[in-house]
This record gives sequence, C-alpha cells and structure tokens, in this order.
Amino acid sequence: MELTQLKPFSFFILFICIAMPVFSTPNSELVALVAQDQSERENGEFTYYNDLERLKRVKEIIAAGGLQEGIDYYNAALIFQHGKAPEDFLTASQLASKAVELNYPKAKWLSCAAEDRYLLRTGKPQIWGTQYNAINTYELMPLDESLKTDKERMERCNLKPLAEIKAKITSP
Repeated sequence: MELTQLKPFSFFILFICIAMPVFSTPNSELVALVAQDQSERENGEFTYYNDLERLKRVKEIIAAGGLQEGIDYYNAALIFQHGKAPEDFLTASQLASKAVELNYPKAKWLSCAAEDRYLLRTGKPQIWGTQYNAINTYELMPLDESLKTDKERMERCNLKPLAEIKAKITSP
C-alpha cells in the first residue's frame, strides 16, 4: 500500500480521535435520576426519603468516576441542590461550576443558586439573588446587594438585573 492510499484513512482516524468527545453520551443513570427527581417535583410527589436515596446514589456514581461530561456534573449538581445539609448545596455549586467549565452553560444559574442556598443555610445572606420565600410570602430572602453587580449576575449566572429580579418576585 502506498503512502497516498493511507492519507484518507489517516484523516478518518484523526477525525474520529478529535470528534470522539462530541459523540460521547451523558451518564444514563444520572439522566434517569434527574428525570425521576423532576417528575416528582412537577407532580408534587417528592419526598425527603427519595431525595436522600438519589443523593446517596449520586455520591456513589461520583466515587466510581461516573462524571465525564458537563451534563453529568450538572445532573449531579441538581441532585445535590435538593439535599438537606449545607455541604450538599456547596457541592452542588462546585459541581455546577465544573459543568460550566466543561462548556455546559445551562449550569450557570444552578451554580449561583446553590451558592446562595449554601450561604442562607449557613446563616449568611445570599449574594446572587436566586432564593426567595414562596411559602407565606413571595419575597427575596436576605441578600447582600453590595457583593455582586448586575454585570456579574448576568455574566456568571445568566440573571437579570437585581431591580428586575425584585420586581418579578414582588409582582402578583
């Protein structure tokens, strides 16, 4: 076989090696866990026990090296966001931030929401403006408005300016 005959084949192999990450698929078990989580919430059927079981399983998946793609980190973050301990929310923020690093921009808002939830659960005010009380009133939970600018909210979290967030939350 001559060298000129190998060039198209070599080109094909190079294409496969470069394109392989594009063709990879998300962790199917994480996809199923998130689908279950979201379905239960949409139907008002979620329970503390189910959230804890999903969280336990996601921890096992992480320990086994089951996070590869940005969407995997996002899906794991979503399950951690529904945890109960402040450490769960901190982990959710870290996982979502990693998803953003891996070019999964949908995780931007979640990284900020998890950070805000962590701060509130540790007795500090939120900094992004993602958490509100919807039980008795519909108001923004404590927020330190001096720590982040509207520009930072938009770039990091895909959030609207704080005045728009407040107006949307307080309007009927």
